[in-house]
Amino acid sequence: MAELALAISVFLASHLIPAIRPLRQRCIALLGERPYLILYSLISLAALVWVISAFADAPYVDVWSPPPALHGAALAAIAIAVFLVTTGLSSANPFSLGPGSRAFDPAKPGIVRLCKHPVLWGLLIWATSHLAVNGDLAAILLFGLLALLSASGPFLLDKKRKAARGDGAWQDLREQVGTVTIADALAQIGLWRLLVAAGLYLLLLYAHGPLIGVSPLAGLEI
Repeated sequence: MAELALAISVFLASHLIPAIRPLRQRCIALLGERPYLILYSLISLAALVWVISAFADAPYVDVWSPPPALHGAALAAIAIAVFLVTTGLSSANPFSLGPGSRAFDPAKPGIVRLCKHPVLWGLLIWATSHLAVNGDLAAILLFGLLALLSASGPFLLDKKRKAARGDGAWQDLREQVGTVTIADALAQIGLWRLLVAAGLYLLLLYAHGPLIGVSPLAGLEI
């Protein structure tokens, strides 16, 4: 458990320290922007791999026993999470994570009209759903970390993107997106994204047992 706590601390540090602007700017000045981004990505990836490895090796320490009713709710919530992540990663978004903002049309924002940060909200729902149905200490540490990062992401990205665009342009873009009706935004998401999300969800249900060793359906009361 000590290794998992240390790995989580290193993972957090790898994200929090570069967020200190003067330090980040000095590193970029010394290394160059592209080498800095590559190094940052490698360190973050290595820290994440360590967290996962430490989690797999951590002893089971029971903290609480989730009631069976939570399993059904968690499965439903994760379906929403998969939908948000799928649509977020396949939709242009000037506000948050996604395939970039060049193709973004404020008159056709799709999922962005409903949720400015669909990927991060999806990850937050996924992490909290796993927290709800896993009562051991290692799971609480791991999914608590992921929930914390996902919850803080929208605030950090809003601040960063707003500074990059300028207050006026940022507010104008938000207002343009806000004029699109919910019905139009839902239609713009497209049936294909819904089908892809449904397929991925079913694949996750099927593969979770063989890959992770625990069936997500095991805790359901039938």
